[in-house]
Amino acid sequence: MKTYEIIYQPVVTEKSTLMQENKIFAFWVNKKASKIDIKNAIKSIYGADVDSVKVVNTRSKERRIRKGVMQKRDAGKKAYITLVGKANLDTTKFEKTKADQDKKSSAKKTATKATKATKKSTK
Repeated sequence: MKTYEIIYQPVVTEKSTLMQENKIFAFWVNKKASKIDIKNAIKSIYGADVDSVKVVNTRSKERRIRKGVMQKRDAGKKAYITLVGKANLDTTKFEKTKADQDKKSSAKKTATKATKATKKSTK
C-alpha cells in the first residue's frame, strides 16, 4: 500500500485538538492498514518518529434526516499516534518523499512533451 493511500486526513474535533498537547495525534486511516503501515506512513509524510500507534475501528451509524429518511455513515478506522520526545506535527503540511517528487517530475516532463507536440502540429 502506498503512503498516501494509508492516511486519509487528520481527525479535527475538540477532543483530538486537546490530545495534541500531550503529543497524541488522531488520523482517519485506510481500513486495511496495519499499525506498522501507519507508523511508516507518518514517518515518510511528516518526518516524525512515532512511539506508539493505537487503532480504533468505528462502526457505521444511521441517523434520521426527516420523517422516513435515514442517512448512513460508513464504518471507518482511526489511528491515535504518540510521538517520541518533544517532537511535534503540523498536520496541515506534508513532506514530499523523493519517490513522490520523481513521479511528479516525470509526469510534468511527459505533459510538457505532449503540449509541445500539440503546438507543433497546430502550426
